[in-house]
Amino acid sequence: VKEFGHACVPHRFAKNLVLAIWVRTQRRNYMDFQSGIRSCSLTRDRIQLLNKIGFEWGKNRFYLWDVRYKELVSYKNEFGHTRVPPKFTKNPTLGYWVGLQRSSYRNFTNASTLCGIGVDQIKLLNNIGF
Repeated sequence: VKEFGHACVPHRFAKNLVLAIWVRTQRRNYMDFQSGIRSCSLTRDRIQLLNKIGFEWGKNRFYLWDVRYKELVSYKNEFGHTRVPPKFTKNPTLGYWVGLQRSSYRNFTNASTLCGIGVDQIKLLNNIGF
């Protein structure tokens, strides 16, 4: 929290893989806890302690989507379009993400249950000329 200003540790945090695995475990235990499956390691007290530091229980996926979306908006402002090359050297993750969004949208329009994108996200992308 002190170093990055938030407690939303990415799924694959290269700087500290042990922390990423621990966070993933806490999130999984929390889902079990919410479902009534008692975790031997996650208690109400631990949940409260993690809440106090702003621990992100399940927003990570959406948080990262928002980060990439903001990067795409910046890209559009700089280049005038949203056609990010798959191997964009300034931000390779953005290029990959854009390709993933286009694929997810195709799955969405084909009524696939594994589309990976929602109506609200599609609206946001459409609003910037995606």
